[in-house]
Amino acid sequence: LAFSPYFLTHSGFFSKPYLFIIKTLRTVFSDEYVPVKQKALADYLRKLKGPVPSVCLIVPEQFEKTHVEQFWENWCKEEGREIKITVLSPGEFYPLSNASFTAVIVVGWLKRAIMRKILFSFNSDNYCVLLYDYEKRWKSYDVRKWQRDLNKSENKEIVKKAFSSDKLDCWIRLWMLLKQSKVRTNRPGACSGFSTE
Repeated sequence: LAFSPYFLTHSGFFSKPYLFIIKTLRTVFSDEYVPVKQKALADYLRKLKGPVPSVCLIVPEQFEKTHVEQFWENWCKEEGREIKITVLSPGEFYPLSNASFTAVIVVGWLKRAIMRKILFSFNSDNYCVLLYDYEKRWKSYDVRKWQRDLNKSENKEIVKKAFSSDKLDCWIRLWMLLKQSKVRTNRPGACSGFSTE
């Protein structure tokens, strides 16, 4: 690195890109740092109303679910909030039938097939996906792909015929939501709502 023109300036000090990296790493590894998605999820949970909201937090397969669940249960106690938190991996979430969560929160944009199974599970009327800016590109690409797929070969009509009327309303609302591109995407770490209301 000593020979890299970007590592040291002529006066011997670090160049601006390296100073930025060092400053960022110091911030991230400081004791005071709170991840952006953690802040966004806390804000989201504070806004939940109802007697005892039940929230399903979907994390990638490799996450330590018990640690995540304990963290948010402790947070609820500290905040004086009574919220039932369930932390599941996508593989545990798919087979749920008749689960009725106040909200399903996905901690990031997972693979397209995984997201499709989660969002089309109808285990909640309220889906929230926590996204960083770079994840928004993945979401936008996948949503456009789903829109194209739904528009191909009269897929909307197939969906109408294939599902019973109680599920059909949700499918049609979700299809219209995707078709009209009303999928809300907020700032980094904020929620991207996929509400079927």
